[in-house]
Amino acid sequence: MKKMFVSIVITIVAFISQAQVERIVKPRINGQVDSMSNLVRNQVPDISGTSSRKNMIRDLNLTREQKLKLKEFREQRNMKKDAITIDSTLSPEQKAAQLKELKRVQARHMQSILDPEQKEKIKAMQQEMIKKKIEDRAKLNN
Repeated sequence: MKKMFVSIVITIVAFISQAQVERIVKPRINGQVDSMSNLVRNQVPDISGTSSRKNMIRDLNLTREQKLKLKEFREQRNMKKDAITIDSTLSPEQKAAQLKELKRVQARHMQSILDPEQKEKIKAMQQEMIKKKIEDRAKLNN
């Protein structure tokens, strides 16, 4: 009975130790972030984060079909982004250029799935976010 209990415990411990999640560290494209960017990031709420995106999507009142198209595109974009980031044959400048182009494609795709009213709404939201970002940076500089 003891031997069976010990073997079960050893099996469980071995299984748990192998089930550890390995983090993939993505290399930085442009090297270290400057100290001002760190200062802004640490003191100003991130307006490009997940919660902001969710709020924007909620405020746009997207249809179920629009949400599905957006989700599908986002998944494809993330796969492409990871492939670019991991590709060791590209220089940092090439990676930055490809990521910038990927961002442009994303913006065009987003515009293609929105109706005219939603396009106006998102334009107003973006202008508001830019205005807020400028105000927050001005506060940090004073």
